[in-house]
Amino acid sequence: MSAAERNVGLGVCVAAGLLFSGTTLWVSVQPRDEPAASPAGVGRKAEAPLEIRIVHDDPCTDPLRAGKPCRKDEDWQVRIDGRGLNDPDELRALLRREADRATSGLRNPRTSERNAVIRGDESAPWGLVQRVMHECSQVGIYRIDWSILVDGKSGARWNAWLPTRPLSPDQEKVFLCEIRVFMRWDPGSASSLRKVGNRGQVDSDEDMMNIILQMVRDYAKAGKTNPPILIDATPDVPWRDVLHVLELCRKEALEPVEFAAPFLARKKP
Repeated sequence: MSAAERNVGLGVCVAAGLLFSGTTLWVSVQPRDEPAASPAGVGRKAEAPLEIRIVHDDPCTDPLRAGKPCRKDEDWQVRIDGRGLNDPDELRALLRREADRATSGLRNPRTSERNAVIRGDESAPWGLVQRVMHECSQVGIYRIDWSILVDGKSGARWNAWLPTRPLSPDQEKVFLCEIRVFMRWDPGSASSLRKVGNRGQVDSDEDMMNIILQMVRDYAKAGKTNPPILIDATPDVPWRDVLHVLELCRKEALEPVEFAAPFLARKKP
């Protein structure tokens, strides 16, 4: 990705609902000139977004050690206003207070108008990003941006709002089929290994996308259109690698794109 700041609009909704007791995040890319609409709060003075930082907390080392991303969980931390909040209960309590500041007048009392931005290094563990998204959803904060640093400079910015209502029965039928991209971190090669479904490991972006596109065509022949692409990444996969797969799908106009449940213990593929 370019180091220049850019915005990519993402329409985000939840398959079976993060805001509605489910665990799979559905992301579809929207045109830049069609921003997601707020359900309420028209005409109110915009408040500076709540900044949630994912930082490398080891003063003796860099996020990249000899060019390899640091994968030691204890070296990373979630911070708000300089306060470390790796404990889920503490994080949720603070987010709840922030959410409650902006609930007046909303049509849906389960949501908050509070804006938030999750900001962190591109090598930050994906699991921490998911944890923060999950905790925001639990208190009704749905207006969320992602902002990553590339080589220490401002990089891509993603508008990733969560939904404010559950899927309709017709929408839920889409999730009977899926194309799952498994990603796991390999310490030996210091890289993310990928495979699609029950196929073997792919060695390049081209190989991965060829498999995905062929599966899309196969589903279409069977009368199943727009099968969701499910990114199933282990928590130690770098954030940038997850976004890279998302970007490849966006270039092929594939949607919806989902993220697998962040907190379920799953075996490595």
